[in-house]
Amino acid sequence: MQRPIVTLLLALAGVLAIYFQRQELRAVTLALEQAQLLPVLGASVCQLGFFALMIGLHSAAFQAVGAPSRWSQLAPVWFTSLFVNLTVPGTGATAFVTDANRRGISPARATAALLLVRVCDLATFGLVLLGGLTLLWLHDALRITELLASLGLLVLIALWGGGLVLAQRAPRLLERLLTGMEKRAFGRLPMGWGVEQARHATESAGELFSQPRRLVLPLCLALFAHVMDVLCLAFLGRACGLHLTPGTVLAAFSVGLLFWIVTITPDGLGAVEGMMSLTFVSLGVPIVKATAVTLAFRGLALWLPLAVGGLLHFSRLRRNIRGDMAVRMISTLTALMGLTNLLSATLPALGLRLAFLRNHLPLEVRYGSRLATVLAAFALLLLAQGLLRRKQLAHRLTMAALVLSVVAHLSKGLDWEEATLALGLLLALWSQRTKFIARSDGPSIHQGFRVLLGALGFTLVYGVFGFWLLDRHFAYNFGFRAALEQTLAMFFSFSDSGPLPMTRFGHWFTDSIYTVAATTLGYALFTLLQPVLLRQHATVAEQEKARLIVEAHGRSSLARFVLLSDKLYWFSPGGSVVGYALVGRSAVALGDPIGQQEDCAVAIEGFVAFCTENDWEPAFYQTLPDHLDAYETAGLQALGIGSEAVVELESFTLAGRAGKSLRGGVGRLRKSGYTAEVLSPPYTPEFLHQLKAVSDDWLHQQHGGEKRFSLGWFDEIYLSAGPVTVVYDPGGTVVAFANIIPEYQKSESTIDLMRRRRSAESGVMDLLFVTLFEWAKEQGFATFNLGLSPLSGVGQDATDPLVERVLNLVFRRGGRFYSFEGLHAYKRKFQPRWEPRYLIYRSSLALPQAAAAVVRADNPNRSRWNRWNYRKRSEVT
Repeated sequence: MQRPIVTLLLALAGVLAIYFQRQELRAVTLALEQAQLLPVLGASVCQLGFFALMIGLHSAAFQAVGAPSRWSQLAPVWFTSLFVNLTVPGTGATAFVTDANRRGISPARATAALLLVRVCDLATFGLVLLGGLTLLWLHDALRITELLASLGLLVLIALWGGGLVLAQRAPRLLERLLTGMEKRAFGRLPMGWGVEQARHATESAGELFSQPRRLVLPLCLALFAHVMDVLCLAFLGRACGLHLTPGTVLAAFSVGLLFWIVTITPDGLGAVEGMMSLTFVSLGVPIVKATAVTLAFRGLALWLPLAVGGLLHFSRLRRNIRGDMAVRMISTLTALMGLTNLLSATLPALGLRLAFLRNHLPLEVRYGSRLATVLAAFALLLLAQGLLRRKQLAHRLTMAALVLSVVAHLSKGLDWEEATLALGLLLALWSQRTKFIARSDGPSIHQGFRVLLGALGFTLVYGVFGFWLLDRHFAYNFGFRAALEQTLAMFFSFSDSGPLPMTRFGHWFTDSIYTVAATTLGYALFTLLQPVLLRQHATVAEQEKARLIVEAHGRSSLARFVLLSDKLYWFSPGGSVVGYALVGRSAVALGDPIGQQEDCAVAIEGFVAFCTENDWEPAFYQTLPDHLDAYETAGLQALGIGSEAVVELESFTLAGRAGKSLRGGVGRLRKSGYTAEVLSPPYTPEFLHQLKAVSDDWLHQQHGGEKRFSLGWFDEIYLSAGPVTVVYDPGGTVVAFANIIPEYQKSESTIDLMRRRRSAESGVMDLLFVTLFEWAKEQGFATFNLGLSPLSGVGQDATDPLVERVLNLVFRRGGRFYSFEGLHAYKRKFQPRWEPRYLIYRSSLALPQAAAAVVRADNPNRSRWNRWNYRKRSEVT
């Protein structure tokens, strides 16, 4: 069975053991809480000494094989190797070999140094083990398991020591063995690997055995390192109130370390804890105290260096792996830190630490710090996703939450372990600050609901685990189910004051549930209201810069809409502008970039990179066919969404057979007294009021509010900026209007708002358009743009993409929801030419998100069931 599978099974077994033995673990937790502070400090100093000696051992080993390495160079590598070896068992040495290779030391020489470290470590431990086994034999506590494990240790020493001896005494044999390994690797090792490795190993062994004195320092350092470990265990026993004899400490340590070495689990997980505790018990130590001492020792000897190694490993990732992987790991650590805060806040302070704080901090500060820890946990869990998406604001808020965590952990119970983790993560976050440059997303209702669910879940978890772990502070012994029921009762019934607390800490915890619920749900409510209360806008300087670019280079029917107030702007170095709307995690650009033609491809790639940096999905809506190659080069795909109807004014006429359908209706209305004209600003308030009445009546018949993004909306200032075409009934009342907007550098005219009264005669829009064409021709325009005919011309060929063929089916059969064919037929009677328009998106998986973002951008005030409305919708009359 592979070791990762073994690790997974052991982890599962550990979780089950914790659940079924939770009563015993509570007793162990109580014993740890009552530990004395000074012996714990002594144990910590001894463990730091062990770390220093082990790093020194590696430095001496590298020196012995002719590869001098400073202590400062090897310290981070040693810690990192511990973390790597736990996560991927058997790969810890890779960290040393990789670092040595980077410093110009051959892999074989580095391997020889590590082999020497292992031999010295095991040889000196053999002396310690001999003493421990002797003491167990004298106390009649020696078991067959210890003897078998010791035999396995002797085999390991023989194998590792034999490798060094073989390189010195029989290099040809070593070369044949390594060459055989090379052949059996079936090409996975480079040709000549065996000879090269044997040569380096022989050179290293020759230098080592040519001066046997070089072995003295590594052996001494290894021996003293084990002594420091034994002293650490003795101090921890004293901290738990035990007066252990040196023999008891030596026996427990030797058995625990023996199984640390020979067991198949990573770093002896499970085996060391069990065998060391069992040895203590066999020598007369109470099981609760024995377990407390063992777990404390493992915390200092294993988990503390692993935490340091993990932080160092993550900080080195930016040089060894892609930056986004480092971001993912920091995000994961932030979430784990949030869970750590949550768990720490629900556990009382250790006895001696609490006694110290009582003399220096008032009760309000200590309990306030606990509440701050809980709220920081909620913040860290929320911000982890923002860090994953490299959001700059999330980075800054996370650093603030970590600073709060450090202070709160120290002031609530002198919890220096959690404070150290928070501080380490803070430093890692600071070192990676250049990666967090993404802007925040636009506010959305969806995000608000996600935060609301997260707030409810967080408060529920906090209450449940608090009651479950702290039941001794209440008059009722909570099981998990009872804790869940009590939390739900308090959460949904504010009249329920909760169970009867027996301690001040119990009173505080009960009150804190309401405080945490109010804070988290309050933030969720703000997030829900944020789309209404806060909207992102471009600055005045950006708007002015965009206006100058659009006026100088705009050449489409969408150019004027780029300058509306609902747009944000991105500017290319070459002077182009992209007007876009931020909809959740999508940045939807309106049309193609506007600027110099030769800068368009660069602007497309730049905007896509800008979106990628901010973790947004880019999309371009209603683009021209001119730049499809540039979009494809930028890694984007195109989807046909319809065609714009463009009327050639020079050839347009009401005469002849083609104009018969228009000529009759327009002539009838004119004979009835209907008139139409194009007016120029300024407009009187009374006139604008008449237009407002027509607009309101039109909106009422459409059963919806104003559109945005690819359309304008009724605004007196906006309408007053350009000409307006109006149709009057025989009584002189305005019954229809349309405002004319510029296309700047293109000899083409177009309109935005087209609105008419419900009571207007059939054909008034025909009269309006004919008047517009006549006016535009007089003004010297070559064409008139009638706007998009949705889905027309899409998916008509069998070779077209499947999505476009489906859209063609919607065009032909979707009249129940929207008269696609009817609108197309209405515009077709003006004898236009058809120009295709496209939706540009990143990939097939991103297409639904891009389409939904366009719908939401165009229809911000409509329900999701009736959002899709296309530009320049016209009533078929």
